Amino acid sequence: MKKQFLFTLSAILTIYFSYSQNTKIIVLDSISNLPVKYANVNFLNGFGVFSNEKGNIMISDLNVNSIEISHVSYESKKIDLNKINNSIVHLKPKIIKLDEIVIKKEKLKLLKTISLKPKIHSNYKEMFFSAIGLKLAFKINPSDNKISILKSIEIPLFKKTNDATKNFYPEKQYPYKTLIKIEILESIDDKPRENLYDYIKYEIINSELLNDSFISSFEKSIKIPENGLFIVVTFIGKVDENNLLITEMPYDIKKKYPDGKFIKWILPNIPISTRQNDNKTFFRFDYETQSNWKQIEKPNNYDKNKEYPIFEIGIGYKIDLME
Repeated sequence: MKKQFLFTLSAILTIYFSYSQNTKIIVLDSISNLPVKYANVNFLNGFGVFSNEKGNIMISDLNVNSIEISHVSYESKKIDLNKINNSIVHLKPKIIKLDEIVIKKEKLKLLKTISLKPKIHSNYKEMFFSAIGLKLAFKINPSDNKISILKSIEIPLFKKTNDATKNFYPEKQYPYKTLIKIEILESIDDKPRENLYDYIKYEIINSELLNDSFISSFEKSIKIPENGLFIVVTFIGKVDENNLLITEMPYDIKKKYPDGKFIKWILPNIPISTRQNDNKTFFRFDYETQSNWKQIEKPNNYDKNKEYPIFEIGIGYKIDLME
């Protein structure tokens, strides 16, 4: 009986202290007092997360003492978690001065629609994992020296039926639903730079509704400049059955390695292939504010004794050619 009591007390204390170590923060608009959803929360240790639809952030790593919260529509704010008085953080909206723009309306004639299929394969030795905060940038060029309007993109994915990754991911992760953000960046010197258009779109990749690719259509006319543009996809995180973002840490800390942080990979897995012609794919992590865009130099599952070429993600797309 005594042993059972001690075991029960130990279990209760473990649960209590584990829970008490969680830091919960709510991010609100300083004027409207409404939640700021999908704000980028930088742990300043090479990792970060996003606030959910209610502006909630949950941090369960005691070594995270300071964070920086940013959002495209708000001024960034650095927070010392040891000095915060309550769980509420207010962000001040940015004051954006809009210049008057005169738009000349033209009647354009559709010449033809060009469709490029994504590069899909089932070789798990050539794939890229997804993770919270991962950004993928896809270069898309205009076609035939005509006015090129981007209509949709198609991202290749590994299907569950041909995905030989069960050694990396337990089967219980299927089905999955992952929230992504889509933006458009300018292309300078063939690299992604600043926002090209004031365009942000959130979508959910739902494995139960997909086969081997994910299609996102643009409701606005996205004109491709002469030097091309970059479509940027950011992986925000997993969502629940109600399509609400699940607040979780982006890494695990293993007891055997107290200082080691292990990235918490999420689905989907994405096939990669050897880069050809002008097709370029870059990646970086949203919480690495000082990092540069990098090319994919090797798969996530790689042989350290093998030399690899530069890889790309063979994105598909549809372009309307107009005159």
